[in-house]
Amino acid sequence: MKASGEGALGRQTMLEALCVGEKAIYPSHGAGVVEAIEKKVISGKEQLFYVMRIFRNNARIMIPMAKVQSVGVRKPISPDEADTVCDILRGGVACSSDPPPSSETWNRKYNRYKLLIRSGSVQEIAGLLKLLHTTNKARTLSLGERILVERAMDLLVGELMCVRDLGEEDVRTEIEKLLTKD
Repeated sequence: MKASGEGALGRQTMLEALCVGEKAIYPSHGAGVVEAIEKKVISGKEQLFYVMRIFRNNARIMIPMAKVQSVGVRKPISPDEADTVCDILRGGVACSSDPPPSSETWNRKYNRYKLLIRSGSVQEIAGLLKLLHTTNKARTLSLGERILVERAMDLLVGELMCVRDLGEEDVRTEIEKLLTKD
């Protein structure tokens, strides 16, 4: 099962078939492991599904193989890409998550930030987390911004857990240390 795509950091659309036991990223849910491949009959049609267990909340989700590309399921980033993400969190590499203009309304900022998270791009999510961390130094974050920080943190933790084979708390601590380096 191959699709054409780009190999950009965190925006891979090319996905070879996943195997049982492989780690994968589902952008709207986070990192997990493929537990099974199951056939189901839905509306009289037989379909194949990946059964994934999401690390963050231990949820079991089923993804139709025919929809894998459109929902953005992908393999985890490479160790080199993880190093780039860490550089972004440290503040050593710029990304497109630049601070919004001060004249931009809260709704527009919030919607733009949500789109960055939904993009599934680890680089964009890291940039957003760094931006919001920096913003929090200047002023207290709103409830919506704090929720976005938690969502971005959860997604990055899951991705880096896959790449580095570390536990959740170890990765979370590493990210927090990187964010505080200035």
